[in-house]
Amino acid sequence: MSIKKRITVAVAIICLIPVLLITLTCRLIIRYHMESIATVYNVETDTVTVLQNPMLLYANLTKQIYFDLQNVTLYDQEKLTDPEYLEEVNQQLKNRYSFLVIRKGADGIAYCGNWDIFSQMKNNLPDFGNSYVNGEIGLYVSGNYPTLLKQLDYMGTDGIPCSLFIITDVNNLLPQVKDFAVQVVISFLLILLLTAMLLIVWLYQSIARPLGVLRMAANLIAEGNLDYAIPVRENDEIGQLQKDFEVMRIHLKDMSDQQIAYEQASRAMLSNVTHDLKTPLTAIKGYAEGLIDGVADTPEKTEKYLKTIYAKACAMEQLVDELSFFSKIDNDRMLYNFQAVPVKEYLLDCIDEVSLDLEVKGIALHFSCGCGDDVKAIIDPEQIRRVINNIIGNSVKYMDKEKGEITIRVLCDADMVWITVEDNGSGIKKKDLPHIFDRFYRGDTARGTKKGGSGLGLSIVKSIVKDHGGAIEADSVEGKGTAIRFSVPRQRNAAPEEVDKEAGKRKLWIKS
Repeated sequence: MSIKKRITVAVAIICLIPVLLITLTCRLIIRYHMESIATVYNVETDTVTVLQNPMLLYANLTKQIYFDLQNVTLYDQEKLTDPEYLEEVNQQLKNRYSFLVIRKGADGIAYCGNWDIFSQMKNNLPDFGNSYVNGEIGLYVSGNYPTLLKQLDYMGTDGIPCSLFIITDVNNLLPQVKDFAVQVVISFLLILLLTAMLLIVWLYQSIARPLGVLRMAANLIAEGNLDYAIPVRENDEIGQLQKDFEVMRIHLKDMSDQQIAYEQASRAMLSNVTHDLKTPLTAIKGYAEGLIDGVADTPEKTEKYLKTIYAKACAMEQLVDELSFFSKIDNDRMLYNFQAVPVKEYLLDCIDEVSLDLEVKGIALHFSCGCGDDVKAIIDPEQIRRVINNIIGNSVKYMDKEKGEITIRVLCDADMVWITVEDNGSGIKKKDLPHIFDRFYRGDTARGTKKGGSGLGLSIVKSIVKDHGGAIEADSVEGKGTAIRFSVPRQRNAAPEEVDKEAGKRKLWIKS
């Protein structure tokens, strides 16, 4: 669920759930108190009566006592002069927030159940014979002490007109009504608190907790720990952020691993280069000292010493050149001069450059081209020449056959020109094959030291081919030979020839 939907649901919960729960709770509380009122006061009423006409409820509280006193005024007036009876009646009224007053004559008060309230309202008592307050409903009297007044007029046994009043204090709510208000308020607060707690827990689990995990992961990354994987459980904005964070962590870890590997390879390369430079320098120094000391005392020895010095200097020059070239590629400072070059003519020219050297070393060079004479490739001629020379140089370096052979095959399809350089040399071990294009990699340390080289040749080849928009791959069988195949873009302004089926298979061939 998205954060937007979560917020919408949270707002709906805040608005609807408390209202529903409070409504249900109020109904239960009202029902309970209505039953309590009916039981305690023997009054049948309902919620509408309590809310709309509370005076009727107060009137009902003293309804039965009013009828009892009415019968007493008609049939047993002697009780109205009995203090114990009057106290008993007043106590019943007191339980109903009321009290009894008996007035004899115009101003005489024969009995009063509550002088504190009566003293505040005695001037508001109706006169004898007031029909408006006779009856079971009574009359509401306002003032400092609002009251509900019921009046019974009767003639005493001595012929003096008397009035009996039942006065109900309406300032005091029923205990059930008080409890109802308190319980509603408490229920409202508890429901809001419960709803808020549930929302907090839900939002914490769905938003705050994942953000906490992200924060912890960020702190671990800041400390250099890139191994902590973030679990992704939701498919929302935070889940997407976690996925992006995990992608970033993996990328940083890969970069860190690559940097560590690069540093290790750099140290190994520095050690190899130091050794490779030291070896020819030692030889140059030794032969130069021989010339100075006169050890080369014949023209033949002198020529041999000079040739050796020259060869060692050339080897050092090649090594320095590789390091300089690799530095340009590694720092993205390599500039290319792309041209449309005829493939067959260009490769024959490259072969002519190396054929004499290969012939001297007893290695046969074969060439076959499956492309037409007019097929052109978009390349930097100088850099592709370096690619071919590096690959052929590797083949020569690790040639262990008496009759060495190197074959260059060219095939093309509608988009690319594929060039394969194949030899029958010592081959590459299976475990080393996936790494031969890695920078500074030298599969067999002992062999690499013996043969020389920085481990940069094939890495440079791969970088140049990649910068041309091509691909490179290798296949090898140990003891039989190696084939390295790379592609360069074909010029597409001319109508493409039929795609060569063998080239379309993208497979290497090694002569068994």
